[in-house]
Amino acid sequence: MTEKSDFRIAIEQRLADLDAKIDELRDRGQEAEEHVRTGLEEHLKSLNEQRTKLVERLLGIRDASGEALAVLRSGVEKAWDDLAEGFSKARKRLIKPE
Repeated sequence: MTEKSDFRIAIEQRLADLDAKIDELRDRGQEAEEHVRTGLEEHLKSLNEQRTKLVERLLGIRDASGEALAVLRSGVEKAWDDLAEGFSKARKRLIKPE
């Protein structure tokens, strides 16, 4: 495998793991109080939008090379960091409602 495909596969695996955690969070949120559920739903909607952006950037990596690949890879890493941070905030919202 190439470094590019290794990177793509690693991100896809992390994304699958995070998807499972998001599903679990969504399920747990169904049992929360109304105001917590509402806030959590907003966070989950935002996470879905961030996930979509990450997948779009990840798809671009397949055909990229050279400097374009480096730029896309940096964008994917940033998108991953944003998504992971968003999940953390959503999780905290459920665990520690305001």
